[in-house]
Amino acid sequence: MLRSMRVGAIVLAAGRGERLGHTLPKAFVPVGGVPMLVRSIEQLRAVQAISCIQPVIPSSEHARFNELGLNSDRLA
Repeated sequence: MLRSMRVGAIVLAAGRGERLGHTLPKAFVPVGGVPMLVRSIEQLRAVQAISCIQPVIPSSEHARFNELGLNSDRLA
């Protein structure tokens, strides 16, 4: 008998964004007005098989991450 598996996703968001020519860390650079990190998390939330999403960001960016207003649904 197979057990049901939980699937998690890790979003690596620690890039500095220098090659993009931006002063913001790469994860927070807006594309079409929406930060790249938000776009990534929204796409992962659309996958029903994923039960948990863990963003990995530098500790110095926690306040900026909290300002994004992402609700904690499925975020670890």
